Amino acid sequence: METRFPDLVQTEPELVAHRYTEAGCTEQALPYWQRAGQQALQRSANLEAVRRLTTALELLVTCSDTSTWAQQELELQIALGQALMATKGYTAPEVEQTYARARALCQQVPGGISRSGAPSPSRQPSGTACAARTRRLGCRQQAKSWELRTALSLSRLWQQEGKRAEAYELLAPIYGWFTEGFDTADLQDAKALLEELA
Repeated sequence: METRFPDLVQTEPELVAHRYTEAGCTEQALPYWQRAGQQALQRSANLEAVRRLTTALELLVTCSDTSTWAQQELELQIALGQALMATKGYTAPEVEQTYARARALCQQVPGGISRSGAPSPSRQPSGTACAARTRRLGCRQQAKSWELRTALSLSRLWQQEGKRAEAYELLAPIYGWFTEGFDTADLQDAKALLEELA
């Protein structure tokens, strides 16, 4: 399927994911489930994204290659948090649990993943370093709105933990990137949160 129908693989990665999963090829299925979840998020098909990303997380636990496990789970948890926010709201316990897990994972892989696939040795990051890494994941997806949503979620979590200054420092510069679209829900939420944090 991958070689004969590359366009189909790009537009409908869930088909390849299903095939690999049914064949018991979990490690090959995983990136396709992740891609399918990301595509669903980009289309605002949030319930679909939750299902696909949850499937990816369930399969990840069964993978034998644990060297990249934490980094991959971090990316999946962040994407899942976005989908859960859209379907259940910012204050849902599932959203808080998902981002709390992402934050814990961020601290587990402080230097990221080295070229060899092993965790890079370095000191534990502060919450701000964890937020920089989370923001880099958003950049890698080339979506400012994704990054805004991620920063908004982390800022809300930090606000609840009493880390108002850190939350403001994370969200303010990202909000400042935008020059239009201030009538969208995300930018309105960001503005309101910044006003609360100021």
